Amino acid sequence: MKAPRTSLREEQWLKAQDTHLQKIVTVLVVVFLLTVGYFTFLSPGEELFSSNRSPNGQLVAKNFMVGGCGGSCATGLIVVEKRYEGSKTQIDLAEPDPSILFRWVDDTHLQILSPNFRAGGRPDTKSELKGVHISMDPHPAISASEATAKLAHESVHEILHADVAASFSKDIRRNGDVCRLVMTGDHGGRFKKLGIEIDAPSDQCVQGKQGLPNCASMSTRFWVAEPLATAQRLILTSADVSGADGYGVLPTGDDHMAVRGQFSGTSATRVAERLIDGQFSIDYNFEFSNLSLRYHFPAGSISGPGSLFLRCIGAKGLENVRPAAVQ
Repeated sequence: MKAPRTSLREEQWLKAQDTHLQKIVTVLVVVFLLTVGYFTFLSPGEELFSSNRSPNGQLVAKNFMVGGCGGSCATGLIVVEKRYEGSKTQIDLAEPDPSILFRWVDDTHLQILSPNFRAGGRPDTKSELKGVHISMDPHPAISASEATAKLAHESVHEILHADVAASFSKDIRRNGDVCRLVMTGDHGGRFKKLGIEIDAPSDQCVQGKQGLPNCASMSTRFWVAEPLATAQRLILTSADVSGADGYGVLPTGDDHMAVRGQFSGTSATRVAERLIDGQFSIDYNFEFSNLSLRYHFPAGSISGPGSLFLRCIGAKGLENVRPAAVQ
């Protein structure tokens, strides 16, 4: 049996319907792609400042900066979550606060500390995290001079020459090259590893009085790692190059084992002088200087990379100013 023939009018109608359907699908696809692109573009990005796990490792507290408008309207966000279950609570902050520290009193009690908090502050959480008590408290601000004074009568931990690794590198950038000096040390004390990273714009130092360097700025990252398993868990609250008064106080990375900071003007110049003299030590302060440790790097272990770094930042030729200059 032959299929019934469709009339010309029916064929035109079917063709029109197919064309109309294609247009609808096309419009939906375009709208979908534009919507995805729009929200992808406008969704606020999250930058993690630091985090800290509970003693049993089941919970983690994180401090974020949230922004989608070039930083001018960035806000802060604290997230406390169960690592393996996905449940969490969030605390919104009006502004980003990179100085926030997390102290776990135990596995169920968390103190959120910042110099910007008021005593007795209560977190405005979006949802409670069952079994976890959270408080927000101010933490004491200790100056670099106070922290140094606490170390005046403490013994210096000497790092052996063979246990030091130092390196220099130069990062070529469009807006100006960056010089980097990295020093790490192995130690058999409370922390098995420790170190510092120094970044500075190239050719920034000039000769000051008596031919000594006069430098502008340096950024730093101080860290410790592999604490003794039997030692009390501590949070690193500040660090400094001994005598430089630069003071790193902003927590970064995981478990509050690192801080970053800035050396400007006189303090940046003092860092260069310590490298020239070969008298380079790092001061680490834990729990707001309740425990302070000073580690000394032997001059010979950092002299090569240190000299390259000095030349890179514009201190070339200044190595011979001091009698204990690096070569």
